[in-house]
Amino acid sequence: MNRLTRKITHLKNSELRISGQKEGKKAVKKEEKNKKLNKSLMNKVFENRVLRRVFGPKRDEVTGEWRKLHNEELNDLYSLPNIVRVVKSRRMRWTGHVVRMGKDRDVHGVLGGEA
Repeated sequence: MNRLTRKITHLKNSELRISGQKEGKKAVKKEEKNKKLNKSLMNKVFENRVLRRVFGPKRDEVTGEWRKLHNEELNDLYSLPNIVRVVKSRRMRWTGHVVRMGKDRDVHGVLGGEA
C-alpha cells in the first residue's frame, strides 16, 4: 500500500469513527425521547382504561350490541363534563336502580343499612 492509499484509508476510518460517535449520541437522545414518549403513551393507555371503566360501554346504534368506547369518544366525553359530576350521576343512577329492585334483594338491604 502506498502512502496516498494509507492516508485515504486513515481519513475514511477517522470519519467513520467521528460519524459513529455522532450517531451514538443521536441514538442515545432518540432512545431517551422514545422512553418519554413510551411513558406518556402508557399514561394515556391507563387513563383511557380508567375512563372506559367510569363511562361504561355504549350500545351500538346500528347493531344494538354493547361495545367499548373508542378513544375519540372517551376524549369527547371526558373533555366536556366535569368528571366528579359524572361519577355522582352514575352513583345516583345506580341507587335508583337498587331502590327499584325490591326489598327482598341483598343489595337493597345494604343500601338501606339493614345488613
